[in-house]
Amino acid sequence: MTADPGSGRYLLYEIPAQTTLPQSLLGLTSAFLLAMLSGRALLVQWTKDYEAPGPSDIGGGAGDWDYGANATAVPHDERRSSLEEIFLDPGFWWSWDRFMGRWTGRFERAAAEIDIVVVNVSAEVEALACGDLRRWRVRDQFVKVAGAHYFAPALAVNARHADALFAQLPRDQLFAYLSNWLLRPVPTVMTAVHRFAERYFEDNYVIGLEMSLWQALGEWGTMTAAQQKRFFQEAADATYRATQALRGVMILVVTDDEEALRARLKGQPQDALGAAGIIAITGPRGTGTRRILTELQEVWLLGYADVCIVSPASPTGVVGHARTGRAPIVVAADGGAAHASAATQPCFADLAALRAASCFRPDMLAQLSIDPEVPCVDETGWRRRLGRQRGEGGGQGGLGAVPAGGGAESAVWAAGGAPWTAQLGSSAAHWRGGERAAEVLLPVSQWSGGCGGGGSGGGGSRRGVWAGSPESPWR
Repeated sequence: MTADPGSGRYLLYEIPAQTTLPQSLLGLTSAFLLAMLSGRALLVQWTKDYEAPGPSDIGGGAGDWDYGANATAVPHDERRSSLEEIFLDPGFWWSWDRFMGRWTGRFERAAAEIDIVVVNVSAEVEALACGDLRRWRVRDQFVKVAGAHYFAPALAVNARHADALFAQLPRDQLFAYLSNWLLRPVPTVMTAVHRFAERYFEDNYVIGLEMSLWQALGEWGTMTAAQQKRFFQEAADATYRATQALRGVMILVVTDDEEALRARLKGQPQDALGAAGIIAITGPRGTGTRRILTELQEVWLLGYADVCIVSPASPTGVVGHARTGRAPIVVAADGGAAHASAATQPCFADLAALRAASCFRPDMLAQLSIDPEVPCVDETGWRRRLGRQRGEGGGQGGLGAVPAGGGAESAVWAAGGAPWTAQLGSSAAHWRGGERAAEVLLPVSQWSGGCGGGGSGGGGSRRGVWAGSPESPWR
């Protein structure tokens, strides 16, 4: 951050309201790279539209969800968040609100007087991929980009900047390096993550499954039973490889559909996953800071996985496996195959715009770590498809979600044995029977029996852990 706010040039990124937090992190990381290459200071504005991104189960099957009506039904204090409540400063000031307080105090000017140029990045691919970014919109002091798609690849192929960029960063790990440096969750999240990992992951081989059951290939629809089955086949194979090395195994499942996952696990043969323990985390619901922090906890916990098995083009899976620095195993939508992906970063939806750029060369595509086996979700496209299916216009409205405050009917699950009931305290979950769970944001319950087994050391006691949504009405 420049010492004199009046003399600098700034790139402002607004966290989008009607998308999930993991999706918005793709746009934020891209904006960070653009700020670096264009010589601007990055500023981040938390959305003014209901003060939080959309629920993580957006598009989760509630066809009558009206974003505006349902979000405004939640008390304002419960739905609002601030950047400082979510992330620490990444070594520099980046809060737009804090910056504006300094700006108005120094110049005695209202924020409305600042001239901010709003840029549609999709219309700027020519300039981003071909031009001198140090001269990009040089006359504009404040440039604002909004949106959730990953446009960093357009910058990465820019011949004027690529050599200097990749002298410092590995080309095939660009997103992982940038996001892991930039994104620093507040201590509330990291303390919870470390406690959770110490309890369940320490000395174990961790298999992470990110199962976006509500979307497949960016089309509106549920994940097929064959695809779900394939996830657990891959997990079973990974479990076998780990137990051959005499390591305990823990399977971490992050999902947006609790009921479907329960049904799938109940249908697994008793010995399908060997002695693996299973932890299942359902997508957080509702609004506000607590939901957002829980979303962060999900993707950070996926970062502990020794192997990540993910849904095609899922933002949660992308951010999660970027934490590991490993290429994921992607399960095809039809369930017929699982693909060890060569791409370790998000895909670029605007390939057509890149091909139309004046500087385009076919070898540019080889620089983008494109994996033809993994589809690239065009966010705008699936929004439009969803709107058409619901008889609505395209654009920002009509995204399905579970109404704020809703949640799973219960996070209690008995799989062939006596149920365990979790009770959410202020910062800890407790298991009935006197054993205390890790102090985590996610409420935790335990089931006995069914598939899954002891964690550390691969012991034989059959048990698992279920972590539910913060809004679940715990009994």
